[in-house]
Amino acid sequence: MTIMRYRKVVQLLVTLLLVSNAFLIYEQPQAAAARVPGEHLLTATLPPKGGNPKLDSMLNRLIETSDGNLIQASVRSGPSFGLENSFTTLDPLSVTTNNATNITLYSAQLNGELNFLGSATSANISFLWGSSSLVYTETPLQAINSTGNFSFILTGLSSNTTYHFRAKAVGDGTFYGDDLTFSTLTLTPSAKIAFVSDVTGSREIYMINPDGSNRTRLTYDYANNAYPAVSPDSIRIAYMSTQDGGGGEIYIMNADGTAQTRLFTAWGAWPAWSPDGSKIAFTSNLGSSLGIWVMNANGSNQTRLTPDGIYATSPTWSPDGTKIAYEHYVGSYGISVMNADGSGQHALTNPDGSQYPPSNLYGDKNPAWSPDGSKIAFSSTRSGTTQIYTMDPDGGNQIRVTDVEADMPTWSPDSSRIAFNNPDIGNPDIGYIWIMNIDGTNQVQLTEGFEPSWSGDGTVVIPPTVTTDNANNITTTSTRLNGNLTSLGSAPSANVSFEWGTTSGSLTQRTANHMMDSTGNFSINLTGLSATTTYYFRAKAVGDGTTYGVEKTFTTATSSGITVNLSAALQGGSRPDAGWIIPLTVKFFTPGANILTATPVYQSTVTTTKSGTTAVASVTGVTAGNYDVTAVSSHTLVNVKLNVAIAGSGTNLNMGTLLEGNANHDGIINMLDFSTLAASFGKSSGNAGYDPRADFDRSGQVNMLDFSLLASNFGKTAPVSVP
Repeated sequence: MTIMRYRKVVQLLVTLLLVSNAFLIYEQPQAAAARVPGEHLLTATLPPKGGNPKLDSMLNRLIETSDGNLIQASVRSGPSFGLENSFTTLDPLSVTTNNATNITLYSAQLNGELNFLGSATSANISFLWGSSSLVYTETPLQAINSTGNFSFILTGLSSNTTYHFRAKAVGDGTFYGDDLTFSTLTLTPSAKIAFVSDVTGSREIYMINPDGSNRTRLTYDYANNAYPAVSPDSIRIAYMSTQDGGGGEIYIMNADGTAQTRLFTAWGAWPAWSPDGSKIAFTSNLGSSLGIWVMNANGSNQTRLTPDGIYATSPTWSPDGTKIAYEHYVGSYGISVMNADGSGQHALTNPDGSQYPPSNLYGDKNPAWSPDGSKIAFSSTRSGTTQIYTMDPDGGNQIRVTDVEADMPTWSPDSSRIAFNNPDIGNPDIGYIWIMNIDGTNQVQLTEGFEPSWSGDGTVVIPPTVTTDNANNITTTSTRLNGNLTSLGSAPSANVSFEWGTTSGSLTQRTANHMMDSTGNFSINLTGLSATTTYYFRAKAVGDGTTYGVEKTFTTATSSGITVNLSAALQGGSRPDAGWIIPLTVKFFTPGANILTATPVYQSTVTTTKSGTTAVASVTGVTAGNYDVTAVSSHTLVNVKLNVAIAGSGTNLNMGTLLEGNANHDGIINMLDFSTLAASFGKSSGNAGYDPRADFDRSGQVNMLDFSLLASNFGKTAPVSVP
């Protein structure tokens, strides 16, 4: 007697039944046997070893599962019977690592896709990342219960650095995607600090290097100018000015002081650029209270974000452009945050004003979001004097970092330093600009002035732009979708695709991504459509951000060609009537074409009905001619019939018997399909664990009848030639 130890696997079962016609059962563990917990005896009657090379080979290739429970297989020369038992294999899940997007100096969005849950009902997904493929940090786990895309935004990265990352999924087993890389953007060392000084008798805007050199005056209008904000590309400056005689309005100028233009004609202050430079948030007194407004960088589309009657001022954008932090007032000042569209407003500090005495002299003010997204700096009177504090974006970990009077913090582009205003307590018209490390060390006085604004590094994250063009080559069952990538934005490449469907505004279908490293047209052929049907579609581009073209429509042609009457035999003698109603995908190819890779001339997915002992359906709109025709259902092999003449309406076409058992639809019936069946064996439709891919006869149950279908076709491959 030969004894083998192996991990709990089903492959032995199918090997014995399919190859040797052995009879196989289980014995319950015997108390006297010296076995590990959970161990069973598996007994089978086999032909002599060496008499069946295929059996010998497959027995040597038993595949291990990962649960670690050992069982014992006993192969004897004569029959032996024990009590019947059962076991279930675990089906592993599958995950893919996709390219990182929205890459900036200090952040990036990691992307992945859960392709298959396997035998689990949910999975914990995450990313492993680091500056080396050998040393990883894991992102927080996310629990998901369906397949699809997932992502995580990393912040606090270093500029000009290459990072490795890979997706991870844990369900019934652990699976990893490929190791991919991305590089953060490079810091330009020419950042400057804009500020205000009144040494000339009027408040004018100046620029200075962070080392105190090259102090340059930008405005000469002898008006009151305040709150300069340098654009992310360091090309423009937004600011408040009274130069046109108003009480103070929002202006914009070039970084050298030229081309001064008024954008907002009512009172406005505290402008703040969005990270991509396309919008400006600011404060205005239009209405019954100060509030946060936003407008395009050219002054158009001016919109209030905070409700009228709610005091809000001093906006600052998160580096990904999705949120705005600001200063609120409820008896005293505090810091709040909201989404960039004004929704989701909530306080981070002093929510009801009770933290400070009721006065407009106290509270938390002047928020400034760090470029790496990890901190918000602000000024506070909580210590008795005005000091600079930092906190996490959720309001946690509030730390004091100054020991001198300080307000109006602004971050260096690499988030390593903070410039701030140090007012002269005895003379409020005099102030000084200081610079320090973010922990408050190395405080250095830079120059006389106040209201500092550190410029960007000259790098702007710009999303790609894409247009949707009209569809063409429209037939009864196919069309060609067209788009145009008009700009790459700030990324070196973009992934383009199309979204489409039969309902406007709900485009649930996706085409495959196509990577483009230059602008231009792109297209994709859609097949398998329905005749005389209106479809909606739009182009999509993903680079440093995601953009869409406008939604467009096309209508497939009305069928006016030949009707082909199809028939096919279905395996499974006990198949219920409902089991004859199956989806059947039929493709017509140019004779001699590679049916696995070529684009069909016609393609249609139809639903069959039962007619006697065959399943029948009709395909319409086929032009007369000769074709190689294929037919396949959801878990069958592909059948092919060569050089079929389609001559006139009513052409009858018998596609032979469709061979069941190809559960994973890979064109070969093998152990992988058996694993799918084993994982769902004994389950019924509506019960947990039921997998319709293994219900080959569509009876609503996965049982021995399905096993028999798989066994009868085991080892067969597609395409199956039909005479």
